[in-house]
Amino acid sequence: MEATTTSKIPAPIPDQPTGQATAKSGNVIQCGDQLLNRFILMRKIGSGGNSEVYRARDLLAVLDGNTSTSDIAIKLASPSKAPSALANKLLLREALCTRNLSHSSIARVYDYHQDGERVFLTMELIDGEPLSDLLQRQPNQLLHYKHAIKIIDNVASAIQTAHHAGIIHSDIKPANILLGIDGTVKVIDFGTSRQKLQQQAQLETSNSTQSEFVAYTLAYASPQLLMDEPPAVADDIYALACVVYEMLGGKQANANSIKSKDAKVAYRPTKERIKPAVLNHRQWQLLSLAMSAKGCQKFESIEEFWHQFKRARTLPLRAGITIGTVALAASLLWLASTISIKTEPETPHTTQPEPDRISALSQAIALLPLDEKLQRLDQLQPLSPDDASSNNSVTEVVTTGPLLKESDVVSIKALAAEPIIAQLEQSVEQLLEPASQVDSAQNFNQVESWLSTAQAIYPDSLAIYSLINQVYTEAQHAHSSLLLSYDETWQLQSYSLPKAVKLNEIARSIESTPNIAWEPPTQYARDLIESIRSSVEKADYQAFYDKMVFAQTVSHLPTLTQSLSELDPKLFQAAEHLVNYNPEEDPRQVSYPEKSAYRWIEPRLVDFNNQLTQAWKDKEIVSAHKELIQLADEFKLKLSSNLLKKTTTMLDEKYRLKLQFHSQRNFIKSHALLSSHHQSLKEAT
Repeated sequence: MEATTTSKIPAPIPDQPTGQATAKSGNVIQCGDQLLNRFILMRKIGSGGNSEVYRARDLLAVLDGNTSTSDIAIKLASPSKAPSALANKLLLREALCTRNLSHSSIARVYDYHQDGERVFLTMELIDGEPLSDLLQRQPNQLLHYKHAIKIIDNVASAIQTAHHAGIIHSDIKPANILLGIDGTVKVIDFGTSRQKLQQQAQLETSNSTQSEFVAYTLAYASPQLLMDEPPAVADDIYALACVVYEMLGGKQANANSIKSKDAKVAYRPTKERIKPAVLNHRQWQLLSLAMSAKGCQKFESIEEFWHQFKRARTLPLRAGITIGTVALAASLLWLASTISIKTEPETPHTTQPEPDRISALSQAIALLPLDEKLQRLDQLQPLSPDDASSNNSVTEVVTTGPLLKESDVVSIKALAAEPIIAQLEQSVEQLLEPASQVDSAQNFNQVESWLSTAQAIYPDSLAIYSLINQVYTEAQHAHSSLLLSYDETWQLQSYSLPKAVKLNEIARSIESTPNIAWEPPTQYARDLIESIRSSVEKADYQAFYDKMVFAQTVSHLPTLTQSLSELDPKLFQAAEHLVNYNPEEDPRQVSYPEKSAYRWIEPRLVDFNNQLTQAWKDKEIVSAHKELIQLADEFKLKLSSNLLKKTTTMLDEKYRLKLQFHSQRNFIKSHALLSSHHQSLKEAT
């Protein structure tokens, strides 16, 4: 795929209007400009990383009369976001990487072009939106299980194709998954994928390194990727598992990432992951395994992980025992024997379950806990003979033996309706019982999920509809109370860990309140950052450390996390060394952290020395002496420390000159008082 520098466009294409920027002019590209006298930029449809994407019209297709394919996407390097040479190489590598990837769920790259100093890609135009935008619009940022599975089916298949070609995507995230309005799913942005690109980079004669072509999003990057380990299939398995967790759990799997300015390796503050309500325990085990540093390496392929994850949803019913009770095990084993069907070889899928067998299946489902009961009924779908013959495992799991007709499914659901509604009413009643606001709010999401599934099973049930309205009304009241509690907690003057933990707990409860959107207030974050900076200006390392630990513990404020990343990490490390230094409690701490202390004490000493230079009265000199002792105690220093040597020398000289002055004028009393303070300084130094 060679760079296109000329174009055989027929002559009658209109000239650029006067003053209009072109790629060759070097000006900023704008909508309405033409590239290669062929592609008209219509409007900007996306940006990010090192590039910008435009909807464009191919005049060659228009002149040929093919208006249906005249609109394409153009991806341009963005000089404002990256050095032009690097951005251009990334586009070229994306074209080379994807040209041999043929898959319906991988966005096609048509060609790589060059127009003057500008390079760009012509790509398949996808009318739709990224998965990240879809998640933002959803209540609680959750997708229905079946919708999420359908999306990831396409993504996993596309990435598996790339892996077969030796390409690791390395940046799988919701923003790189496009959802077309026609239902298509496309994976994009292979520009910084690894393995093949790195092998090619080794063959180049330029001074560029492999690392400059590797990019990732910290929230979805595997621990191996963060440590710059060789590319592996596990990198994409980890990222895909994080995306699945976000789609079904409503939150990112990892906390907001922070990257030290002077460190190559990023780190993620600890973030507790909570099992999405829609998943069973086996699925949660697999997903948690894939989101762990070592676990993601245990899957040989992304296809294996995804197959096991989907299969785990139906394993409990097929195994016959889903809870550890003898009664349920006996019931399911009995059920398996009672509904087993003997059919003739020539008509293996014609026998239908008899009424007593339907009743037996209903009784077995009735023994399950509420969440699993709703899950099984939601999965219970009538299968055609063609479906059964093509996938016997599905037939075995869903029907436990016989092939169900649509009327059989309706009968089973009808038999389960009354106990399910009774259990839902009991759950709602328990939810609305007087209890702490936080504990009550944490259960809203679970009950709301049960009601949502129940409504999908029984869409005409007025009882379920009434319960949903009841829970929603109560959720609004709880939401208001939690907001008040959140504000009151922030008003507390201290910046302690218990306060941070309580704020996180309240924030999680507010975010989990169903069908109510909440944006954390940014004013509190701004006030805290301003207070942290004030502590730096005052060189108060203890207050700075306490506020920083508090700020790092408060995990629900993106604005706060971003501001913390802009602070010098060495400043926090120095404060941490000083706070933790206590040789009286730990005799092993024999070495005082002088470098850490110097970062904090230097500005204080500069101000102190300037004031000491101007001091002449006895009380001014003695007062400076006391302030110096207080400063040394604050930094756990002795006056004989090398850090204070210059200051103590200046103070000693002040005492000497003033004592000489008193001697010359025979001020005996003043000389005696000042001499005692001078003597204490000599003894301390």
